[in-house]
Amino acid sequence: MIVSTGRGSSPGPTSQTLDHVALAVALLRTQHFSCLDLQGVVVQFGEKLMSTPAPEEIAASNNGNEKAKWLSDTLRSPREILRFLYRVPKDGHDSYFARAALDVRISEDAAEQTDRFKQQMRELIGIAAAQKLLAEKLERQTDTLISLTRALKGLTILLVILTVTLVVLTIALMRTEHAATSASVLTALARFALSHHG
Repeated sequence: MIVSTGRGSSPGPTSQTLDHVALAVALLRTQHFSCLDLQGVVVQFGEKLMSTPAPEEIAASNNGNEKAKWLSDTLRSPREILRFLYRVPKDGHDSYFARAALDVRISEDAAEQTDRFKQQMRELIGIAAAQKLLAEKLERQTDTLISLTRALKGLTILLVILTVTLVVLTIALMRTEHAATSASVLTALARFALSHHG
């Protein structure tokens, strides 16, 4: 809850807070929660956001514990802390604490970005390794295909040689059979002529 600063009742939720609630609803809907779970989470998250004071409100508060809790919240963004710094005295305790919180938040954001970058690099390295394996497999398959092509070429040449050889042998055999047939006919005619002449 927002602590009173002595200036009357605390103002209602800011437009930024309402935007946060709307964004939370949209994000939760993308996660395919059931209706009951979605309603419960939205209510709890909305209550948390609605009960969180804006940077200007917390800077005007006299409650040091509330300021420390607000600045230590892990959900606090660097921009919100900067808005808080703009509203407090530069040389005050709140300013020093806020600067420290801002440094921590920036460091945490940088660490998260570094972790994401490392994760992306690991993924890229994994993709590169997979591509290398595919390239090696493709190279082996290409070498195998080249070897098979050369073997097929050799077999084709061998078949051509065998075919030519068979054609030559067939022609020679046909000529031999034709010569033998002609000789048999001439011999038979000669015998016939001699038998009738005698």
